[in-house]
Amino acid sequence: MEYINYNSKEANMSRNGYVWFCAFEYFISILVTDAFLAKLLKNVGMSDSLTGIISSFVSFAFLFQLLSIFILKRKINAKAMCIAFETFSQLCFVFLYVIPFLPVSALLKSMLVVVAIMVAYALKYVVASILFRWANSYVDPMQRGSFSAIKEMISLFGGIIFSFVMGMATDKFFEAGNNEGAFLFLAIMVFVLTVSNFLCLSKIKNCDINTDQSAKVPMKTVLQKTLLNKKFLPVIIATSLFSFGVYITSGFLGVYKTEDLFIKLGVVSIITSVGSAARMIVSKPFGKYSDKKSYAKGMELGYFIIAVAFLAITFTVPDTWWLMIVYTVLYSVGYAGVNQNTLNIAYSYIEADYISQAMAFRSAISGIVGFAGALVGAKILDFVQANGNMLFGIPVYGQQVMALISFVCVMIAVAIIHFIIAKTKVIVQ
Repeated sequence: MEYINYNSKEANMSRNGYVWFCAFEYFISILVTDAFLAKLLKNVGMSDSLTGIISSFVSFAFLFQLLSIFILKRKINAKAMCIAFETFSQLCFVFLYVIPFLPVSALLKSMLVVVAIMVAYALKYVVASILFRWANSYVDPMQRGSFSAIKEMISLFGGIIFSFVMGMATDKFFEAGNNEGAFLFLAIMVFVLTVSNFLCLSKIKNCDINTDQSAKVPMKTVLQKTLLNKKFLPVIIATSLFSFGVYITSGFLGVYKTEDLFIKLGVVSIITSVGSAARMIVSKPFGKYSDKKSYAKGMELGYFIIAVAFLAITFTVPDTWWLMIVYTVLYSVGYAGVNQNTLNIAYSYIEADYISQAMAFRSAISGIVGFAGALVGAKILDFVQANGNMLFGIPVYGQQVMALISFVCVMIAVAIIHFIIAKTKVIVQ
């Protein structure tokens, strides 16, 4: 890596571009996940279980991060590649909301939705670790936790307003029976955000990340430095368990909110905004906590809070729908300790030249495990619904059963972090 003056005008502009890119990318994620996506998938005729699986495709797409390992063995223009892949990825999300207008059968629409989501996430995650290292290279290593917190706070604050406005606006369309108007509106908004993201990435100065020594060594050495690294292996195990626990339930909550708990999109957006506000409030303290204690300690606390969030879902039924607010707030607060620490923790146990490859391996493995969790969740949901929402003679929704499994899995991950990862000596770099 070349020497970088973190106080220079170029470094400052690059950080600002990265901050706003993350914000606009977050806005797009709001529109292509959870209740918004559930509305689209139900519109094209998909079942609840299939809706949950497709909503969890993001976890399977992490597998494509493995391609970055081979990309880094070539001389590439990181900036040009990241901009191209991110832009085409987001255009696939635009196409997602154009699909309802196509004069084709419901089956073909469903297939196109699947393809659009898979291609979008595949393109995104091929360059995810490269983009992170490229953009993050302009952040002072001693301030990564705090910078990540501030960056997240900006995204969340904007997301609160954005989610509320979009939820209310789309509700107006749906309540008027104008589904096509709602989807056209969403398509236009995603396109505007795509253009904004393109401009933000263009502001980040290119950085040579392709002269690493890792590009000159055999794959065997890369594996030894990353996947087979005894310090990093527990991180992979913990994040994989966490991924399984999250995706066995999370992808099915969008349809649970709208179809079983009968919560309107506008109300869902308000609940999401409350969660985002809570996450924004704790983001900076979480960042300082991680900088002071360790990224592992930040992850541990975040995982524990999310485990409690899933425990709240086990008691959430139509009569206690308000527990969805408890879940959303706790889940959002927990992710203040999970999101950036999961990225930054590679710096604690992996040599600098192998950061991108380590992140790719970790993301791919946890992604595969997470998608397996979504498949298990779909089976559980189908089984419970086929039995009239009864299990062992007890009235229950499938999401409640899945959430209990999530709680157990995430708590095991907490134990691994507490007793193994947090006690492992870190690399200062």
